[in-house]
Amino acid sequence: MSRAMIRCPETGRMIYTGMDIDWDGLEAARFVGESMPCPRCGTVHAWNETDITLDEDGCGD
Repeated sequence: MSRAMIRCPETGRMIYTGMDIDWDGLEAARFVGESMPCPRCGTVHAWNETDITLDEDGCGD
C-alpha cells in the first residue's frame, strides 16, 4: 500500500490524506467532495481522485 498524497496549492508541498491505497484501488476510486485541513498552510483543501499522487516509498515531501 502507498500513501495517498495531494499537493498544497499554497505551498506546493505534498500532504498526506490519511489514506493508504494501491494503484488498482486508485484507478477504481471515486472520491467526491473530499476536503481536509492542510498542515502546511492551515487552510482547507478540496480534492478528488485526480489530485492524488501515490507515495510508494512512504517518505513524503
